[in-house]
Parts: sequence; C-alpha cells; structure tokens
Amino acid sequence: MYYAFICRKSMASDNLLQPPDKFKFPFPPYDIQEQFMTELFQVLEGGKLGIFESPTGTGKSLSLICGALTWFLESEKQKRIKLEELVNDKTVDDDDDDDWFAAAGKKQEYNQKRLEAKEELERIKVKDEKLAKIKAKRSQLKQTDIEQNKDEFNELFKEVKWMQKAVQRELSQGAGDEDILVEEYFSDEEVDDDYEADEEDTSRRIFFCSRTHSQLSQFVREVKKSPFGSDVSLVSLASRAVMCVNPSVKKLPSQAAINEKCLELGKKKSKPTALDEDENPTKKSKSGGCGCPYNKNTGTAVLRDQAILAIHDIEDLVAAGRKTQSCPYYASRSAVPLAQMVVLPYNTLLHAGTRKAIGLYSMLVLL
Repeated sequence: MYYAFICRKSMASDNLLQPPDKFKFPFPPYDIQEQFMTELFQVLEGGKLGIFESPTGTGKSLSLICGALTWFLESEKQKRIKLEELVNDKTVDDDDDDDWFAAAGKKQEYNQKRLEAKEELERIKVKDEKLAKIKAKRSQLKQTDIEQNKDEFNELFKEVKWMQKAVQRELSQGAGDEDILVEEYFSDEEVDDDYEADEEDTSRRIFFCSRTHSQLSQFVREVKKSPFGSDVSLVSLASRAVMCVNPSVKKLPSQAAINEKCLELGKKKSKPTALDEDENPTKKSKSGGCGCPYNKNTGTAVLRDQAILAIHDIEDLVAAGRKTQSCPYYASRSAVPLAQMVVLPYNTLLHAGTRKAIGLYSMLVLL
C-alpha cells in the first residue's frame, strides 16, 4: 500500500520544525512506525512530495494520522506565535544609508507585512471563537445523553442498506457529481451570519482521500481511536447519492438524476412580479421556502455543529440527518471552514470545479 503526501505551504529556508523525540501514539510504536512518522513530519515541514510504502499489518493508517497531526498542530501553533511576534514588533532595521527614499520604501514594505499578519491573526481568532462556542456545547453534554445517542445511532445503522446500494451505484456509474457541483444553492431561509464566509478561506487543512467510502469510514474510526480524537475537528464529505436522506430523491435510479433533482428542489419557485399602485415592482417575499424539506437552514446548521462537535463518519452523519430530518450533504459542506481535517473521495478533490465550489484551499493532501 502506498501513501502520497502533497504539502502546499510557504516554505522557509530556516527555523524548520524538528520531529519530536516521542510521537503521541495509542501504544509504544514499533521502530518502523517511528521511522514512518519521523520521515512524514520532515516531508510535511519541508513542503515536499513524499511517497511511502510499508508492509501490511504495520499500522500505516495510525502512523499516518499521528505523524501528520503532530506536525499540523505544532506547525499551526508556531505559525500563530510568529504572526503575533511580527504584529507586536514595531522596530525596523535602520541601515546606515543616506537614501531616505529606499529607507521609506523598506519601512512601508515592513508595515504591509505587519498589516497582513494582523489580518491573518484576526481570521484565526474569529475561527477559534466559533470553535470555542461549539466546543462549549460539547462540554455541556451529559454522559447519559451520549450513551442514549449511541443506542439510537446503533438502531439507525441497521437501516442503512440503502446507502450500500447508493455506493455501489456510484461506483458502477462513475463520478457524476463533479460537473453539477458548481451549481450550488442555499435554502431560502436567511443564512447564519455567524458562519457566513465573506472572503476566500485560506486556512490550512489536511485532506485525506481514498477511492471507496468504506476505506474513508475505516480511516475516520482510526482517527477516533488515536490520541488526537478529541483535539482535531474532522468532517466527512461524500456525494449526494450517498448522503441524501430525502426518500423521494434517494430512490431515483442514477446519480445524475439525484443531482438534478436535488438542485431542482433547491431552486426558488418564481412567481409573477407584483406591482404596487404606482406600477413599480414590489419587494419579493422570502416565504416561498426551499423545495426540499430536509435542506432548511435551521436544521442544517444544527447538523453542521454536530459534525464539528465530534468526529463522525459518513454513516454517522446520514443517520443523524435521518433522525433530525436535516440534510447531511449540505451540513457537511458548510462545516468545512471550521474543520482541520477533511475526509473525501478522490473525485471530489481532483475536479477543479468541485474544489472551487466547496472552497478547498491551502491543502495538505494525503492519498
């Protein structure tokens, strides 16, 4: 089994992070696992491309998770420290140069860097505040509620045979979700201002890709069991055919038909423009609502928060969506801006239009 790692980050020639003496691991790692994580850490820190091979049964997935997340969390910590140092440093090196014009240009360039660092810090703080609000909800959950949710999920899992059929249909028909993904919609209810993205999100994230949904679910379970299960926010993405919980849509025979029906239900029902007594168009009302009863902003926002509160695989999200009658497809996509790790199929990542529609930037890709 091969894993490829692609890291897109601003490379620095000095002050590179060094691998820790001991990696966080569920148990004392073998030498081959220690070597795997150390080499992976160095590849990621250097912004390089790495191709790794390890024999069967050597714990590749767990080594991948612990090595990558060790680097990611430490790198994000150091990045924030450097940004704060730059923002707080108001001194500029004054060269013994009589060229005042060059000195002024140098000072302006330095101030621009400080301004950009301050803006990036503000974006980081806003994201942290949003995550803190969601995590505060997690701390308020009682253990009895957690156990009750587990029992309810177990019951719902017994009824997910339709999902297996959807996966088989998707594999047999090939990737049909990409060309239509760029045409997205939101429900007619007002968007949650607390999560509205006004600009391109350039936060770094880890994207883990695989061919089948069963492999992705297995990877998510490994993340749960790792020492980072409570330290990282993870979101699972899949196609409409797999994540749709609308019975009238999911029963359609092809993935293309599901895509088209989903978008059709999301389109606003156009009505003749009403005129006032002066024959001027009146303001349109938002009372029409979204055609899909599962894609309502309130329910989707709750499911989105649930996706961030704890690590869920695709089956978890679909089961929760059926329970709350909310759309897991759009809930998971709206959770991406707050996620540190995104789990998704190859075709979602490789299609340019899909990447733009979801907002996949500053990627660290694990294949």
